Amino acid sequence: MNDFEEYFKAGEPGRRERAEAWATAIGLQQVDGLVPSQFLFNTAIDHIEGRITQNQARRRIRDYYAAPTTPTTNAASNATGAISRRSSATCSSAKTTK
Repeated sequence: MNDFEEYFKAGEPGRRERAEAWATAIGLQQVDGLVPSQFLFNTAIDHIEGRITQNQARRRIRDYYAAPTTPTTNAASNATGAISRRSSATCSSAKTTK
């Protein structure tokens, strides 16, 4: 879907670190056989670009996946939501360990 490579080359260390954290979190989803949603990529980009804070990204993801499911929602998207929440925590711990 999206590639964070352009952010790895960015001159701003904050953007680079956020992109690396999101790439790791999304990579963990893919290792688990899940396909991250476009919503997750858009949220990641908003956070990397500094349009939203880490807490806003976490709330956005939590609220999105906590919304009532529709008949077209499948178990994979629910699993993606659970992994997204775990990924958000990974982004948080990556920030605090640097």
